[in-house]
Amino acid sequence: MFAKTQKFAQFRQSDLNVRINRSRFFGGDGDDSIDDARDLGRLKSSLEDGGRVSENDPDYYKFTLKKDGIVKFNFKNSGDESIQFSVVDKRDRTISVNGTRLFAEVDDGDKIKFSARLSKGAYFLKVDTEEGRRERFNIKLKLESSRNDDSDDD
Repeated sequence: MFAKTQKFAQFRQSDLNVRINRSRFFGGDGDDSIDDARDLGRLKSSLEDGGRVSENDPDYYKFTLKKDGIVKFNFKNSGDESIQFSVVDKRDRTISVNGTRLFAEVDDGDKIKFSARLSKGAYFLKVDTEEGRRERFNIKLKLESSRNDDSDDD
């Protein structure tokens, strides 16, 4: 019935390790926990990034403030399902400033902006969706110093 015998390729453990490691650096998300958060670095003026998020697979970003200031957050949902954006602490709890939680649910195709006065330190952005696969989003952060000087203390 079959004229040829088909052979199946066997993967060696080293082949699998190379593929797993490559996916982490080339297109894998690698930022689906606080410990693996994509480090945006120190927020001096503004930062932008974007990506895709899937159901039950959040993305995390880390940014650092060297001094107190007002941070403006811009979130854009380019996907087909709603996306939640929140500023969280190291324990993945949404941060509140003056009684207001730093959280936004953005419907498909919409964008939202808000700002908050934050103290110096490290912060995390969590991007999540309850539905959908590979929902596209963009984030932009802009720092406005709470002081009148533009000194850059390193």
